[in-house]
Amino acid sequence: MARLFQDGAGTTYDATNAIFKKVPFSTYTPFNYTDAILFKQKVDNSMAGSMRDCGECHVGGGANEYVPNKSPETRTSLRDYVFGAAVTAFNYFIDSYGTRGDGFNTDGSPASFEPTVNDYSQTGVLEMDCLMCHLKDYSWEERKKAVRTGKFDASRVTGAHLGTASTTDGINVTYDATRVVANGDATALKLASTVTANILSTPDSNNCVSCHMAEHAVDWKKRGDSWRSDSEIHYSIGCMGCHKRKDADYSKVGTSGFSGLKGTYGFNNISAASPGDDSKKLGQCDPAKGNAPYGSLWNGTDNGTKNCAGCHIYGGDYDPTTQSVIAYDTLNAPNPTASHQAKGLTAKIVQQGGTMNGVANASHIDLMACEACHSRKGNFTGGAMVDGTGTDAEGRLADHENENVTRQNMTNNNFMSWQGTKLYAANLSTSAFWRDKNDVNFDANNDGRGGGMDALLQTHVAKINRANTYSQGPRSGQPLVALTQLGTVTAADITDHLSAIDRDLEYQLGLKASPGSTSDNTKTHVTRLSLMGVTFKTNHDISPAAKAWGAGGCADCHKGSTSNTIAGTVGDTAAGGFYNGKFMVKGDTLNISWTAGTQVTPFASVNGSTQPSDFHPGVKEKSGVRSIAVQFASNGTTIRDIDRSEGLYENAFKTRNTAFNNSITGTAITFPAPTSTSTTSQGWLLKIETKNAAGDVVARTKQVSALVTDMTGLLTNLGTSFTGTWDGTAYTGGQPEFGIRANAAGTGLLIEARPGYTIRLHPQSDVGPLGLAGSLWVDKTYTGAATDLTGAAIATTDRKTWVAYLNSFGDPAQQTKVGIGVNPVAQFSAAFPDADPNTAGNQLLVNTPYTLAADASVNTNGTFTYSMAITDGTTASASSISKTFTSTGNWTVSLKVTDEEGKTATATKSFYVVNPPATGMTISPTTATRGVAGTYTFANLKDHDSLKIFWADGTSTVLANVGGTGSSATAPHTYGTTGIKKLTVLVYKGGVLVDTKYNYITVTL
Repeated sequence: MARLFQDGAGTTYDATNAIFKKVPFSTYTPFNYTDAILFKQKVDNSMAGSMRDCGECHVGGGANEYVPNKSPETRTSLRDYVFGAAVTAFNYFIDSYGTRGDGFNTDGSPASFEPTVNDYSQTGVLEMDCLMCHLKDYSWEERKKAVRTGKFDASRVTGAHLGTASTTDGINVTYDATRVVANGDATALKLASTVTANILSTPDSNNCVSCHMAEHAVDWKKRGDSWRSDSEIHYSIGCMGCHKRKDADYSKVGTSGFSGLKGTYGFNNISAASPGDDSKKLGQCDPAKGNAPYGSLWNGTDNGTKNCAGCHIYGGDYDPTTQSVIAYDTLNAPNPTASHQAKGLTAKIVQQGGTMNGVANASHIDLMACEACHSRKGNFTGGAMVDGTGTDAEGRLADHENENVTRQNMTNNNFMSWQGTKLYAANLSTSAFWRDKNDVNFDANNDGRGGGMDALLQTHVAKINRANTYSQGPRSGQPLVALTQLGTVTAADITDHLSAIDRDLEYQLGLKASPGSTSDNTKTHVTRLSLMGVTFKTNHDISPAAKAWGAGGCADCHKGSTSNTIAGTVGDTAAGGFYNGKFMVKGDTLNISWTAGTQVTPFASVNGSTQPSDFHPGVKEKSGVRSIAVQFASNGTTIRDIDRSEGLYENAFKTRNTAFNNSITGTAITFPAPTSTSTTSQGWLLKIETKNAAGDVVARTKQVSALVTDMTGLLTNLGTSFTGTWDGTAYTGGQPEFGIRANAAGTGLLIEARPGYTIRLHPQSDVGPLGLAGSLWVDKTYTGAATDLTGAAIATTDRKTWVAYLNSFGDPAQQTKVGIGVNPVAQFSAAFPDADPNTAGNQLLVNTPYTLAADASVNTNGTFTYSMAITDGTTASASSISKTFTSTGNWTVSLKVTDEEGKTATATKSFYVVNPPATGMTISPTTATRGVAGTYTFANLKDHDSLKIFWADGTSTVLANVGGTGSSATAPHTYGTTGIKKLTVLVYKGGVLVDTKYNYITVTL
């Protein structure tokens, strides 16, 4: 930790508008600590120090070469910057590596951990070293030796095996005459052809791996990543197969790499005043990087790599807004869509985002990143922990290399994490460090903020460890070390560390004159061990389809107990290991225990300070609204194993109350005691969102600035400029949208909207200590898209019940409910139109609109898409098709039904399109009662002189009747039996049959 600049630090508070404002960078003047003693008391790793530490892998340039400024053209090289007598983070460092570079000096004594000036005229600077990436067989070990001892200029020579560094400074070198030779006229030097032959335009993957994925490298440590032919399907295309810039001609970069950077909006702020986007692509050879949450560095090529969907589906970057693709080289990546569809992964049978109302709105492909299923890792080691309780064997301020912080086998050892709306594969990396829990008045790391769970400076911890010894156990009398180096850590070991910190920390901070005693301490110490779990996204070690999660069907992942008391716990031995199942947080060989409640404290208090957690607050639940609170250490006596589902879902589902209200009434506030030496109300934050009649939303914020111990003190501290003044009937002064006073009981807050406004709480508010938790957070119900195994509906606020429901989909019966394993059926509606039911086949009339429909009722379990087509090429992507036929003849309509697995069913139906019939004879009635005489009317007859009627019961009647066109005739008849009778009439004129007609008579009792 080190402050770099005089300005740009912290915030200012605008009381009139009740908002905090960032202090902008302006002059970029290095912050002056004024003397080395203050520097030692406030800094552990400065910029000059990070060049010795992080510089072993970081390629240089930037702040390793310059004092940054608003624009690259105006920055000053560290070689030329005049520091004078100033003591800054750029020209001083804490010596943790010693003159030998491995934590010791050349005389064998340990590094001093004292402030040391860095003279850039003697060390040189870390310019960007292109050969780190582009020279085959570059030596990071030689570079590390050089940077550790401050030989910055020389490191570019030694790392490339071009020569050796001077023994007296970091600038001069002796070149290897076989690798650096004279040019043609001997006026200059050049690289020998044996060297230039190994300079590759596309970096060799081994160069990338040396910093990123080799054992103990950064991505090994954070993500558990490796780079091996037996675990990475993309191994043959190399790192740059994905990380090569997609603008292969570097069209996004100016010739100097700085084009487009100038303007009133400054560096990396492109707008109308500073056109172009080149600043997003600084550096002509800067490779594209992935999207890495929790990354501490920013660059415009973040999230610029080729991505799975781009290569395997779209053939480039797909823009869903314009539905266009910007093509790039996909290296002939195969399209997995058909395979995904066959497994049901493209079916919209799951719920994405925060609604969880039981309505499926997404597919597994929508819900999960490709790496979630395909990153299965392999039989190699990976990082589990970073131990910040002491230095490592080389002098680094934290240890991520000893065997006890390591996962010995990464096969299927991923953790899962929500990032945005997708599920990603991740590695849960846990950091251990010391912090002070005196929140009242002890600034335990000299950062200028008294209290607030300060993490101790690593250099202070290192010096305290060196000066103190263990009082018991196998290391009795030996110096304190990083806890995990012990292998087996007991409460007594932790007590030795805490006691040493209690004795010596104030000396390191400059609060007392000598170490070794607590009698002269000036503050109350509440030092505790703290552990922080972070889910680092995993992008590598991609397995082929045959080894991916789900290759064996739903039960690959949906596996485990369906009991809501066992599911989602480490006791579920049947868990599948994808979203559930036991996960070991600590290193495999570490054994650690402590005294509950007195030696370990939670890392954070999340969700408005309502829940303690050992997870980073950035670990979110499915909707992204709330942090997941998991205590895997701070509420017990060891680092417990957790169920993977604990990193995905809260134990009890909650969500934000987003409604705007006229008032908010808080519950009773528990204030710290006036005499408390460790707990304070200072820092409590109240942030209120207001909305006017036009719908404009404005946030107002106030932070409690001192210890308050009752309601009167709280309201006084908030101040009338924020709360307004209540006169018994209305508020005056304060913010225009609301007023604040004590609730009716006088024990909590009452926040009331003023006329024309409504209010709600912002999630940044400390609603827990302020008694407002129930107004911000409300229960959330997860409703299943299908019923459970018993047929009961799923509506729960409980993680274990939800996991049991997810587990149930390993059962084929549950899969059937969402259509998995169910074949689609193609069938036309029984109500298919027919203009003449008495004529064989379906008759449709010409020039008449019709809708031809499928029978969708036969497909009930699953997700189905329908498509229909008519002979003339008319189509519809629906379960019905509408058309007006303008010509007569034979026609055919075809139907195709596709289910969520990509299975299809088809059907066709032929029909006739005919002209409308001329109006003809009618017969009525069409019903009769057995044994009861009825009279039958034959209307709209043609010109005739007789009728012959067949009653369909073995009798007939000849009716002599003369009538013209349109005339009628009647005849009586009594049916003696029940049933459907086909009554037929023949019409004659002069003995010639001129018309015939039949109809069906239904005879009943």
